[in-house]
Amino acid sequence: LAKSSIVCYNFPDNVLFSGEERQPRPKSGSKGISDLTLAECGTLIAALTDKSKHGLHFVVKPDLHDALYYSRSPVIYGAPPDPESKHSFAKRMYANLKCDRNGAARKSSAAATRLKRK
Repeated sequence: LAKSSIVCYNFPDNVLFSGEERQPRPKSGSKGISDLTLAECGTLIAALTDKSKHGLHFVVKPDLHDALYYSRSPVIYGAPPDPESKHSFAKRMYANLKCDRNGAARKSSAAATRLKRK
């Protein structure tokens, strides 16, 4: 992606990023999409077919080529975690395969955002 100045947005939070290794590590090493569980594959397909602004999508950003290629800017931005997630922020991945959890904030719970009526 970085070599082609492509950025991925809204990658599902509960699906392994490409190149990310499952813990505990399989003996054969990471095999990409074949490492995904059936549930993760279903989640990924749903994200790819979601045409809303929250769906998985790719954008060409030629002005960010060097920042992407030299891992100064993330190549993959994860979708915000669900309200019940243990993570407060979305996952991001750089071209050097390093990940962090400094992405978008966790989705707010509908129950927590309701106003009390008197």
